[in-house]
Amino acid sequence: NHRTLVLDTEGRLGLSQNDNIRNRLLLKILCISDIVIFRTRAAKLPNDMFQFLSDASNAFHKYFRKELENVMKSCNVDGPMSTMGPTLIVFHETNHTEVLRGHFQCQKTAVEQLKERFEKMKLSYDAYSSIEYVGIQSVGGKQTDFSEIKATITSTLENNKIRSPRRLSTIFKALQALNEKFNHAIPPEMPSTLPDDFFACCIKCLSCGSKCSMTANHQKENIPHQCDKRCSYNKDLDNEVWKCLQCHREGRDIIVYGKLITKGDGLVQGLLKYVWSGFVIECPYHGEIYRSRKHWYGNNEPKDVTRVEVIHV
Repeated sequence: NHRTLVLDTEGRLGLSQNDNIRNRLLLKILCISDIVIFRTRAAKLPNDMFQFLSDASNAFHKYFRKELENVMKSCNVDGPMSTMGPTLIVFHETNHTEVLRGHFQCQKTAVEQLKERFEKMKLSYDAYSSIEYVGIQSVGGKQTDFSEIKATITSTLENNKIRSPRRLSTIFKALQALNEKFNHAIPPEMPSTLPDDFFACCIKCLSCGSKCSMTANHQKENIPHQCDKRCSYNKDLDNEVWKCLQCHREGRDIIVYGKLITKGDGLVQGLLKYVWSGFVIECPYHGEIYRSRKHWYGNNEPKDVTRVEVIHV
């Protein structure tokens, strides 16, 4: 004899032109609900179920709980509205496989096994005030037995420790506030069935964090890392190089360095030149292109013969 508002959705199986908008609406409904029933007929509990339920938990903590508090303050809601999350009931029906059961060998209840699965996947579920599991096995094409799920829902509705009954107007105002707050357009991007991470190099630049654009294990073919995005300078990494300006004009990309002696000079001769004329910048195509003290005065700067470029590390 409970007066209950039931919102029956198609869940993630519903057809939509924009799955992201559909998922956002589902999260809003989960947020205002006292009880969330996730029904699955999969032989085993799928990973995407845990991922979706964890996303809902994170969304409640990060976005929705604050909005519920604002509803209470600004809309003068005439009824209690707990800022705790809903009770989660996983309704699992199978035909040929066993459901989760608490047994002596496992020494864990079905709910403890559910929580352990969340933790193994490094997913959070702390927004839910409690978690229940109802598993039934319909053998031989028998009709679904709803008695256990009905009893679980009834006992949860009778428990007012977390959330108390509230008026329909309260629920409407809460959902209206969430729709007004989160109604911006979302691009209908479809995830690829072949993500780049499966085949691309996973190395990231230490300075800017951009990923290498080459294929995985390209180093084995002596091919260096590449990235089309521009990098940012990092003082600790000193990822700034000189490139020969004349080579750049001729269509070559040559990195040059400041050295004490040139390639053609011997050690003694090179050191004497360094003491007299300073350090040298040498290009493999144009030879010596810069001396820091070539003249008594009016010497050029390295930037006159080179172009500075920030590179990935």
